[in-house]
Amino acid sequence: MIGTFTLIAALLIPSTQEKVNFSPRFETGRSSTYTFEFGGKTNQGDVLAKAEILITFGDKKDTKTSAVVTTKSMSMTMNGQEQSSSLPGDLSVTLDEHGVPESASLQGSGGMVLIPMVFAYLPNKELAPGDTFDIAWKTESLSYKGLGTFEGLEDLSGKKLPKLKVKSRLEPSEGDAGDLDLHIWYDPQLGQVAKLEGTAKVGNDSFNFTYTRKS
Repeated sequence: MIGTFTLIAALLIPSTQEKVNFSPRFETGRSSTYTFEFGGKTNQGDVLAKAEILITFGDKKDTKTSAVVTTKSMSMTMNGQEQSSSLPGDLSVTLDEHGVPESASLQGSGGMVLIPMVFAYLPNKELAPGDTFDIAWKTESLSYKGLGTFEGLEDLSGKKLPKLKVKSRLEPSEGDAGDLDLHIWYDPQLGQVAKLEGTAKVGNDSFNFTYTRKS
C-alpha cells in the first residue's frame, strides 16, 4: 500500500528534474551568430529589416562578460523599396548576469543590433514549469520591464527545449513605448537563447520579429 501511495505521489508532484537553470553561459574566445528579422506596418507603410550579427565573448569578471558585436549584414526595405543603410562598426558591450547588454539605444543602426539582445533576457535562476520571473533593465534613456513565465518544454527544430513566455514593455525617455509578447527558447546545454519570436505594438503600428541562433 505504501508503495502505491509513493507511486501516485511521484506522478502528481512535479519532479525537481523538471526545473531548469536559465543562466547565460559565455565562454571566453568563443562566438555565436544570430539572425534578426523585423517586419510590420507603420503609418509610412510596410517595413522589413534583416540583420546577421556575430557576438564574440571576451573576459569575465564576477557576473559580467565583455563582448564585441559585429554586424555581418543588414538590409531594410520600406514598401518594397530598399533603403540605404551603413553597417555599424564593432560594438563593445558588457553583458550582465541576464546575458543582455548593460547599455543599448534605439538610435541608429546600432539599436537594431543591440535591442534584440535586450529582449533575449534570461531569468538567471532555476525555474519549474509555471514559475514566473520579473524583468527589470534600465539605462538613462530606455527601460525594459516585464513578467516572464516558464511554460515547460516545447519542440524546436526537432529538439525539446525550455520555453519562456514574456509580456513586457520597452519605454524610451522620448517617444512612444512598445508593448511586447515574446516566446524564448533556451538551450540548457549551450547556456544561450536558441530562438526568440514576438510581436510588438507601438502606438498604431504593429510589428513581428525573430531572433535566432545560427551557429
